[in-house]
Amino acid sequence: MKFSNCMLGKGAPQELFFWALFLNRLELATYLCSKTWNSSVAPLFGALIYRHAASLELDIDIKQQYEENAEQFDIHAMSIIDQCFDNDENFAIDLLKQPAVAFNEIYPLQLARKVNCKSFLASKCVQKYLDHQWFGCINYKRTAINFRVFLCSLFFPLFPIFCIFLPYTQERKKMIRSTQSQSKVSQWTKMYHFIESVQQEEKNYVSWCDKIKYFYEAPIVRFYYYMIFYILFLGLFSFVLLVDYFPLNIYNEHQSSIQILSISITEIILHICFWSFIIEEMRQFLFADSKREYISGIWHMIDMIGAILYLISFITRFIVLEPLFVVSKIFLCLDLILWYVRTLELFAAFEKLGPKLIMIFNTMKDLLFFVCFILIFFLGYSISSWSLITTDNQVSWNYNSNGSVTGDRSSLWSWQLLHDVTNFGVWKIFGQVDPIDGTNAYSIVAFILTILFVAISNVLLLNVLVALFNITIENVQMQSHRIWRYQRFLLVYEYNNKPLLPPPFNTIYYLYSIIRYIIEKIQYYHQKYRHVACEISKDSIDSSEREVREEFKISNAMQHESAIADDYWSYMLKHGKKDSVEAAIQNIERKLHDLQEQMHDMMNHGPS
Repeated sequence: MKFSNCMLGKGAPQELFFWALFLNRLELATYLCSKTWNSSVAPLFGALIYRHAASLELDIDIKQQYEENAEQFDIHAMSIIDQCFDNDENFAIDLLKQPAVAFNEIYPLQLARKVNCKSFLASKCVQKYLDHQWFGCINYKRTAINFRVFLCSLFFPLFPIFCIFLPYTQERKKMIRSTQSQSKVSQWTKMYHFIESVQQEEKNYVSWCDKIKYFYEAPIVRFYYYMIFYILFLGLFSFVLLVDYFPLNIYNEHQSSIQILSISITEIILHICFWSFIIEEMRQFLFADSKREYISGIWHMIDMIGAILYLISFITRFIVLEPLFVVSKIFLCLDLILWYVRTLELFAAFEKLGPKLIMIFNTMKDLLFFVCFILIFFLGYSISSWSLITTDNQVSWNYNSNGSVTGDRSSLWSWQLLHDVTNFGVWKIFGQVDPIDGTNAYSIVAFILTILFVAISNVLLLNVLVALFNITIENVQMQSHRIWRYQRFLLVYEYNNKPLLPPPFNTIYYLYSIIRYIIEKIQYYHQKYRHVACEISKDSIDSSEREVREEFKISNAMQHESAIADDYWSYMLKHGKKDSVEAAIQNIERKLHDLQEQMHDMMNHGPS
């Protein structure tokens, strides 16, 4: 039984649902979740609370239990929104766009992204919504549309006419559905409206200006633009480091076609690109919903480290001293490696390549554990073996009437010693064993230690590492489809909020945005002090009518969503209760079986 609209802000089901969550009463919370409004959003709050509790919990078992509970609510939200999608695609997509009235006007996708509800974000409904967002008003149902958009993105700066030949659809307008039940609408009426809507779509005409506008607004176009200019940036970066990076031209040497420049033109362009990237990174950080979440992202961490390396090389580059120029060149080369690694994020847009990124990162974690183990054996072996085989060079025994021992201790320590010790042992890990000369006790023991170390590192630990890699890859492969869908959501969300133009042209967009913001503020304050009573009253009446209509529409959508969710919850609660009873019966049967075996053993081993 649902409460009336006047009770939405104070609904008892929502409050009791949160009460059960905070008391960790999972079954009661699940039941109350089935009685709330905004049925597809309520489980997301369950996942939010349990994930937050898991992050604060220190006990591993309880932490794992909280994570499992959060995953259950995530699956519930996915199942409800997909059931709405199977019932009515447009209605389900509209639910994603509308705020949850019963939960303080929060948007479902905003909440799911905050909680990292991968199952919900990988649902059919969300992926269909992402198709609309990714292509914008470009008709993505046509053949080879991705390749056609890529060609237009590649040649659009030279030939703007190309994007006009892409298929477009009219910008989707907000649909107002009838409040009547679907059962009361005849099949002939549904067929009539379907044919009428198809004919209307065929008559739609998109002007050339709208086509260019739609083309630029599509996130897929921005993605291709950023990818193309990023590849050009890496090419320019590589060219400068290879053949065009020299100390400042303060002695009027011939280093550039323009004699007055202290650095080359290509390096100037490179610096402009770098500062454009830094400005874009600062913009993303300032407008991020959670600064901590932004910094913890792997790609943002790479961006920040790359920016720090560049700033160090940029500062030391303009001081004409050999040690500082060496520092500048080394840091800039290290920065190039990070920017090449950064291209891996582009794989997230492709279903076959996206999950491979997760495989790489997860296997790197396994490799880190392997390095910790191998480092212990490596240090023990290298130091002990090197100390043994160098003893003859350090100690000399003189057997005469006045027997003596000589050794020069003052010159033994140097930084070269650390290099020699590391170089001696590191190649043994990969099976490259050099013969140990000498037949004395030192050499024999070092030879035996070498055999043991090679057996442990090359045979045992490397095979363990390969086994860990196989397990990690299998786990990722089992969830590859879900992982890619989640990555795709993050990609669409990112490029939907990016500027229209990629670096270094994004500075033009920022200047335009600042000027437009100033003009809008001036117009706002100008209209604010205009005292026209009739216009104010008219605007207030129109706004109130729109609010009433919006509330009325949302209430009907909530009722429709609740009716669909009731079917899901009735099935889940019924089968969940059945499964719990079956589990209890199986537990009793297992205990009876154990008692029978114990009695049988007592009878067989008892006194004869």
